[in-house]
Amino acid sequence: MKVKRDPWQGRVPDYMLTQRAYEEFTHMVWGVRAMMVTLITYQDKYGIRTLRAPPNVDPQLGIIPRFAPEKDNNDTERYIYDVCLWTGFKENQVLNVHNFHEAFPLMKAMILKELGVGPHKNGLWVDDETIIEGMRRAGVVAPPAKLRDSQTIQTASMAGIGGSVIGTTAMVDYVKDAANDFKYGFEPGTVIYMIGSLLVIACCVYIGWRKYRQLQIENA
Repeated sequence: MKVKRDPWQGRVPDYMLTQRAYEEFTHMVWGVRAMMVTLITYQDKYGIRTLRAPPNVDPQLGIIPRFAPEKDNNDTERYIYDVCLWTGFKENQVLNVHNFHEAFPLMKAMILKELGVGPHKNGLWVDDETIIEGMRRAGVVAPPAKLRDSQTIQTASMAGIGGSVIGTTAMVDYVKDAANDFKYGFEPGTVIYMIGSLLVIACCVYIGWRKYRQLQIENA
């Protein structure tokens, strides 16, 4: 992303930039978030929802020409071709980047085009977990995985513990979000990282103990 001095979350301060042409971030997750926010802005503010601009309009009204214009020495035509090839989207297909199932493959294809083939299992320089987390921070959330065993739902509703399950889930989600923020904020192996990890584990144990005691009291 070209440097525009926008106050992006996770942006490296000006004095720490290693170059002046593009934005730099403290962690890949913030770069993914910035890219996702950019695509959302294209759609919501400018109505840009196709990879290529519709006929007889400004070429900049296409997702790829606006993101990677020829004036910045990009091969925009090849960019469009590759993204279509890798995603299966048509160049004139109307997309909704608020939809995770449409945004995720688009993000992966654009990251591949920007950074090339990488060492992760998905073939990129950014793993799927980081991409999904960056998208979540931009407001595009992956749908929850479907429960494979419907018996899980029946069990959760027994013995009057439905409310407890919901409360536990909310607390676990809160701890999970805090853990994610910590994970992407500090480097593994450092003392502060290890201390934070122990605190997260302690929180999880405490929540489990509290719920166990609550169920004991309710069933007494």
